Amino acid sequence: MTRTVSISTLALTLLFAFIPATSLAQTSTQASERPFHVGGGGGVAIELDRYPTQGAIVEQFGWHFLGTTDGPFIELSLMESFGSDLFTFQATPRVGWDIALVRGPSFGLLLAPSVAAGVVVAAVSVNTGFGTRSGSDAAFDVQGAFDVKLLLLDEQLEIFLRPAAVDLFIDSEVTARYDVLAGANFRF
Repeated sequence: MTRTVSISTLALTLLFAFIPATSLAQTSTQASERPFHVGGGGGVAIELDRYPTQGAIVEQFGWHFLGTTDGPFIELSLMESFGSDLFTFQATPRVGWDIALVRGPSFGLLLAPSVAAGVVVAAVSVNTGFGTRSGSDAAFDVQGAFDVKLLLLDEQLEIFLRPAAVDLFIDSEVTARYDVLAGANFRF
């Protein structure tokens, strides 16, 4: 009987020691779970077809489905590009997956393939010897991309590089453009 009491006492002692350690571990894990992000960046949109090479600015607003900093996400990406007498505006909802390649106590490295589909509006204004000529066009936009992301500051700051993104603009014909972007997102 004494042996049973000491095993029960030992089990209860371990249980009460384990409960605070578990709740402390959950608190520190929850602190690094940041499902929302907002940010932006810039880069270049390179001509592959009829749209000229332009400077680009991007704004992003996103959310991770699992409530963590990795896994599946949805994002609204707004991109403006300008130059060569042409201005384009793209609004594309994006779906992707953040895959953790390296995770450390104060940083992380992620790879994020994604696809997006939305709309692009282009406005052109050309100065000629006889005045200004202008026009606009709209098309369906499909994009495939991947990002490399570095998480810093307890995963609050995300620095991203999008080395490969191909836009297909679909209207009466299909045109293509290659985007290279870099920037930062704040995660909360």
